[in-house]
Amino acid sequence: MASATTTRRPVRPDDLFNLAFIGDVTISPDGRTICYVQTRMDRETNEYRSDLWMIPATGSMGDAVRFTREPRTVGQPRWSPNGQWLSFLSDRDGKGKRHLWIIPTSGTGGEARRLTGGDLPVSDYAWAPDSARLVFVRGEKSAPPPPNPEPAGRVTDDVLTITRIRNKADGRGFIYDRRNHLWTVALDGTETRLTEGDHDNLSPAWSPDGSEIVFVSKRMADADFTNATELYIIPANGGEPRRLPTPEGPVDAPTWSPDGARIAFTGSGRANVAGVLNRLWVIPAAGGAARDLTPTLDLNIGLDVSSDSRAGLSASRPVWSPKSDALFFLASTHGTTPLWRVGLDGDEPERIVDGARQVQSFSCSRDGETVALNLGDGLNPGDLSVITNGGAEPRRLTDANGAFFATVSLAAPEAFTYEGAEGWEVQGWLISPVGRRDGERYPLVLEIHGGPHTAYGVMFFFEFQCLAAQGQGVLFINPRGSTGYGERFTMASNDDWGGNDYRDLMHGVDAAIARAPWIDPHRLGVTGGSFGGYMTNWVITQTDRFKAAVAQRSICNMISKWGVSDNGYNGNDRQWGGPPWENLQFYLDRSPLMHVTKVVTPLLLIHSERDLRCPIEQAEQFFTALQYLRREVALVRFPDEGHELSRSGQPLHRLERLERITAWFRDHL
Repeated sequence: MASATTTRRPVRPDDLFNLAFIGDVTISPDGRTICYVQTRMDRETNEYRSDLWMIPATGSMGDAVRFTREPRTVGQPRWSPNGQWLSFLSDRDGKGKRHLWIIPTSGTGGEARRLTGGDLPVSDYAWAPDSARLVFVRGEKSAPPPPNPEPAGRVTDDVLTITRIRNKADGRGFIYDRRNHLWTVALDGTETRLTEGDHDNLSPAWSPDGSEIVFVSKRMADADFTNATELYIIPANGGEPRRLPTPEGPVDAPTWSPDGARIAFTGSGRANVAGVLNRLWVIPAAGGAARDLTPTLDLNIGLDVSSDSRAGLSASRPVWSPKSDALFFLASTHGTTPLWRVGLDGDEPERIVDGARQVQSFSCSRDGETVALNLGDGLNPGDLSVITNGGAEPRRLTDANGAFFATVSLAAPEAFTYEGAEGWEVQGWLISPVGRRDGERYPLVLEIHGGPHTAYGVMFFFEFQCLAAQGQGVLFINPRGSTGYGERFTMASNDDWGGNDYRDLMHGVDAAIARAPWIDPHRLGVTGGSFGGYMTNWVITQTDRFKAAVAQRSICNMISKWGVSDNGYNGNDRQWGGPPWENLQFYLDRSPLMHVTKVVTPLLLIHSERDLRCPIEQAEQFFTALQYLRREVALVRFPDEGHELSRSGQPLHRLERLERITAWFRDHL
């Protein structure tokens, strides 16, 4: 903590390099030691640097020690069931591809060694119960699906022939000839292949006796035209997989109960419906009817609250209790993410760790008596905490950013609710400008999240702090379409982009002005990315109340976006009432490009050249139209970046992005 005489300065965009991010946490089977990922950005090398750290579960702040020391990144650390090994994924061979590594944790110690071969990266893995081998997921190139139209005498091999609709993915590039398959690997590096075929196989988990592996796959006819996936079980030594009769719809995150009787998984129960919530299910491992354990929770399973200040964090799977009678899981609600427990007896789910914060990762000891947690909130990107012996409140073990935060002024978000469109209750948060003085008025920037099926909440956002530091208030809102308020609320934006969701946002601006007299209603800005970028473009075609706008990874033309995006035909299609030829008037009416002549707000467009989710042609169209109309507009293009620039792009590009955003609002507000 800073002393009373410490002079704190405002946050600057280049403070991005002063932040440390706690990622995945994993506790040893005996509950004595916690390992976690800590990541920083290196300005000199323009790279991310992460290492594994260790701390006793009974330790205190300052007791953590750095366990790995390589100038690369690590992720997904996991203890072997016997506690003698720690495994992780890393690109420490310097080629930018993550492979599976192990390092001893007992005896005389030793260096980490790479366990998996090949040139393609490993994306997921799991230890066998006997600690003698692991199952892992690795991509491979496969032959294009039939029919193969390649001519007999090719002149050059750099020309691609695409024959399937699902052929690209943001962050991965062209995937038309790539599939994910399962292998096992022994501790001596011997690999055995488990799956074959023209389909993806993901999320493996072992049976407690080590004889079988459950995994997620997509093997149905017309797999490219559905979001449905299924669970399969395969013998651990190889053989024919058998399908479990899971409900229709996508399934994920299978995990076997300790007694071997059941498999838990997440799934919606409905295929190809936008905004439908994932529930927590169990199914007999031998086959039989699946049962929804959370039918009344009306929340999406998982961490849905977004942030631009995370690294080294992977999705948390549900965790079984030692007696196989309950499951622990995450589900975001009203801008927070508690840790929940639900029993198999039909009782209502209960919150184990609650409050105005986010449980971003968690891990339980084998006996269930010790739980390690990564907890973040509005003023903290995340720190390690622990619960022991059923304690009610987690005990904090790290202060990753304490020394830095003691030197700067941060602004805490204030939550409020207001009446949105149609009288619906909507939640928002307001951040006051740093150094605000009574009696003076300040600009306000409206931030709009992506998705739209995600959420803002009580979580640290560095971009918001940068805006507040230069004397601007920040308003962020969860309009309809957001998660955490029930399925009806989440699905309400379907077939209505730019409708009541837009009105929710405008009602929120009015409510903020009414509750905060320091807001200057004549100096309003608006920004957002992805769906938030679409909505930024839409807002400035519907009203002239905003004096500056920054549209990031945005959409302006719903017709072309449907055809060029990696998820247009199977994601937006379900949110926009089908393909353009079936709902053309909606596509036209709700495309900002069709209303571009109304724009008078100065607009900065920020876009990544390798964005396959919202391809850069979207920004180019809006930029060209506004230039044609002689309006004030600028387009900033980021090379070698995809849709995730603001969250995981190259460090210097992330800094450049923040500098451009803050400068645009500083100059125009």
